[in-house]
Amino acid sequence: MLAFLLFAGALNLNLHALRERAWPVATLALVGTAVSTAVVGQVRKSITPDALISFIDGKPYKTLKRHLSAHGLDPYSYCQRYGLPNDYPMVAAAYAARRSELAKSIGLRRPGAMADGKNLEESGRKGRRTDQRTKLSDVVRSTKRSQMAG
Repeated sequence: MLAFLLFAGALNLNLHALRERAWPVATLALVGTAVSTAVVGQVRKSITPDALISFIDGKPYKTLKRHLSAHGLDPYSYCQRYGLPNDYPMVAAAYAARRSELAKSIGLRRPGAMADGKNLEESGRKGRRTDQRTKLSDVVRSTKRSQMAG
């Protein structure tokens, strides 16, 4: 109630007139608080570890970005339309963790990790064939030299 009185004072409202309408104003304040609490509850329920529930169609998605673009929205406009906080996730937590582990296993975020060949056996990928390329380039150079000399 104190917040409401401060708000009314900031707007330079007549407090005597508000006292006459105290019950309707208090009722509207309580209803507004209840509605905002319900919205916060819906936001919490829409975020699960495995999926995010779309407010557009109510279906679960691992990532909302493609779904939003199909409806002509971007993450910012989606949050604005449904009153979501700015830090509302666009990717499910389990999906993000799985992608992060995959990226770490192939050596991303470590400069030169794949070039060193340290994680080649772990990732199952083949390494660069620098030795074969070097041999081929040596052959090409020697052939060019012999053609120029002869």
